[in-house]
Amino acid sequence: MSVLLRTEALQVHFGEHHAVNGIDFMLHAAESVLLVGESGSGKSTLLRALLALQRPSSGRVLWHMASNTAQDPWQLPPQELRRQRQHIGMVFQDSLAAFDPRLTLRASLEEPLLALGAKDLRERVNQAATEVGLDAALLTRMPREVSGGQRQRAAIARSLITQPRALLLDEAVASLDVSLRAQILALLLALRAQRGLAMAFVTHDLAVARALADRIVVLLRGRVVEDSPADNFFRGPLHPYAQELLRSALPPEPALARAAVARVLPHEEASTNGCAFAPQCPLVEDRCRHEVPTLVTRGAIQSACFAV
Repeated sequence: MSVLLRTEALQVHFGEHHAVNGIDFMLHAAESVLLVGESGSGKSTLLRALLALQRPSSGRVLWHMASNTAQDPWQLPPQELRRQRQHIGMVFQDSLAAFDPRLTLRASLEEPLLALGAKDLRERVNQAATEVGLDAALLTRMPREVSGGQRQRAAIARSLITQPRALLLDEAVASLDVSLRAQILALLLALRAQRGLAMAFVTHDLAVARALADRIVVLLRGRVVEDSPADNFFRGPLHPYAQELLRSALPPEPALARAAVARVLPHEEASTNGCAFAPQCPLVEDRCRHEVPTLVTRGAIQSACFAV
């Protein structure tokens, strides 16, 4: 499969905090990748960097969208950046914050098309609404005047309206109830089948991963600690932190799951010189506290652990 988006030794720092700390990542055409890890592991920052909404502190992001030549979005003139960005859609968790409260849903959906100089605005907006199962009559309303599920469908429609090749989703179904979540997941599956969309999405819900993911990338403190085909991950990940994440998703009660996750989160005082999971790891070795393990290929899985 051809590569659409990739990063090379990507680092994103906010002062002393290294949100992304040397990530090499690829998203291939028609591939669906889940980014998983505790809050603060760098998942959302990675998505924003892929869309060139967040400038790298070092390393780079490369787009392979419109040609065989890799392009660094931060080296593109503003007009060309806008043109290239149409190939990437993004859906955020907070659908209300994602819309301008002063604009109707229709006006918000028209904005990306206007930026590209498109003419057939009404037809394309109506088509996008139909594609995501949103009644076009609702497009005359303000974002606060529709339900959360309807607003999230509108957000997906807006992300798809420029016919992107890749879709980035940051907890796009987290705020929805179970029935609406199932509807949105079914919608994403259908759109992926129809369009051959590549998707990279952040979620804490591993049930979402079972439904959508081809590949699962586990992040810990801004680093990738495991990159695995989804089937291999659910059969048994290699990295101890990935194993704990999977175990934490098994309790049927949300409170039990939250408690399990809390037990495995790395302590804030964990050394930045070694593996961030060392203080909790049952397989810890002395070198784990002083050296950062790199990804090593073991069969179909890449894992960053000295002990496996």
